[in-house]
Amino acid sequence: MQLTVLRESRDCERWRVSGESGEILQAALRVFPDASLDLSELGFCKNLARNVAKPAAKLLFDHAVGCAAQNHLRYVRFIDWDSVESDHKSSLKSAGFIAATQIQQWVCSVAFRPPSSGSRLSVRRLDLDNQLRDSVQLRPEQRSISRKDRHATLVHLLERCFTDSEDLAGLPTPTANMLLATWDALQDAVMLLVAHSGDEDVGIAVVSNGGLGSGCTLEYLAVVPEQRRRGVATQLLIRILESARCSSAGGSSGRNEQEASREVPLTAWCDGRNSAAVEFYRKNEFTCLREARLWIRRI
Repeated sequence: MQLTVLRESRDCERWRVSGESGEILQAALRVFPDASLDLSELGFCKNLARNVAKPAAKLLFDHAVGCAAQNHLRYVRFIDWDSVESDHKSSLKSAGFIAATQIQQWVCSVAFRPPSSGSRLSVRRLDLDNQLRDSVQLRPEQRSISRKDRHATLVHLLERCFTDSEDLAGLPTPTANMLLATWDALQDAVMLLVAHSGDEDVGIAVVSNGGLGSGCTLEYLAVVPEQRRRGVATQLLIRILESARCSSAGGSSGRNEQEASREVPLTAWCDGRNSAAVEFYRKNEFTCLREARLWIRRI
């Protein structure tokens, strides 16, 4: 068997494993700013014999681990949306992967309006730097703050939000700086919202917008420990949905009424073990579309 590497972009490669009869499988590999290697889009050719598919999968997983080690990465991540067969699971295990947790995908319509908690919290937009793109027009609170101070503010807030978090507990997690670099590297427009009570920042939400009609993704939503279960996350969600509605309505000129009123989805992801997050999404009328097994290989 032979493994071929095709570079698609600066941080993404497509690997193909071929045998005497041709291509057996392929997958995409991406390096993320959190020093992880993401293995995705795993696809096998149809009607493969077991004695061909299993060694091909093992070759791919072993090479992914070797690549991560060579590049001094922290871990390899594989999210199994398609319930890989038992043979491929054994290949993952033999390469040192562990089945870590279940990842859930939640979706709601931006037409949904969650009830206000009556909180006096206010929400402002806080850009990371000039490179962070934002397609959603808001009326944020204006503050005179330097780029360096803005970055330090976000790092401090994120580090507080990490405290006692139930999300991916016990698994490799990115630092605050890694998260900020990941969001800044997204190709879609990004909106960052910070909830604050008085002079204190108490919550943060990050949303990426793929463009008109394509929906938004809730990349991150977190609240500092002492303010949890007090309506902060709901206030952030309200602002997100308001902004998403403005964004989807803003391009309605020239489209028919049915297209202009089409419901646009807001997608979120969470650790299935995070009972607080699961309860929050259910309460706010999100629907759990699917679950996947997260496999991790520490380097």
